[in-house]
Amino acid sequence: MKQLFMVLLVCFLTKQVGYAQELDLGSSESSGISSGNLLIEITGTPFASSSLLSFGEFRAKYVVSDQIIVRVGMYMDLNNNQTKPDYVTDYSTYRVTPGVEIQLSSTGGFRSYVAIDAIVGQKFANVKTTTGSSVTGTTQIPNGNNYSFSQGSRGYFEAGAALSVGADYHFGSRFYVGMEAGFTVKTTMYDEIQVDGAPYQDGITYNSGDLLISNSLRFGFILL
Repeated sequence: MKQLFMVLLVCFLTKQVGYAQELDLGSSESSGISSGNLLIEITGTPFASSSLLSFGEFRAKYVVSDQIIVRVGMYMDLNNNQTKPDYVTDYSTYRVTPGVEIQLSSTGGFRSYVAIDAIVGQKFANVKTTTGSSVTGTTQIPNGNNYSFSQGSRGYFEAGAALSVGADYHFGSRFYVGMEAGFTVKTTMYDEIQVDGAPYQDGITYNSGDLLISNSLRFGFILL
């Protein structure tokens, strides 16, 4: 289902970008936004895990001109769980994505654009206990000398960039919905793992490039 959605989304955006090239770039006809507007968005990812729609970033956008919109996305997930009477597991994640949208066209309530974003994020992961070994760098407790840790449980710092194409449709003067898809490249530096303050396993670095499918649906509101 996710693969089918992405094929349809890419086809839709490709068609709209092609259509935009036939229009006058920077036309502000009926887009619903103008210079000085402040926009608020909530983004979502369809068919993520077992959910029909998983909400992602909160995004603020400022309209600099008819062609340029600057934006910053923010995501935060704070977790502090007592999994056992004497075990507390912490895993907290944040991500900030500052970027810019360059408008391709705006006509009849429809707006298309290309976007460039920087990606900066971090995850903290540790286990604290009063009866066993405390662990930093992961939420897994090692057993033995050559324990294999999953990437999903490890803390990390990440940095990268994304290039996307998107389209909005504005309902009246305030609300709009949109779609966005693109590509991302990033470097993820997984934390060194320590047990009771002593090094247990070195950190690792992972470079990746992939189709950008998160935050592909957008629901927005012109605040000011």
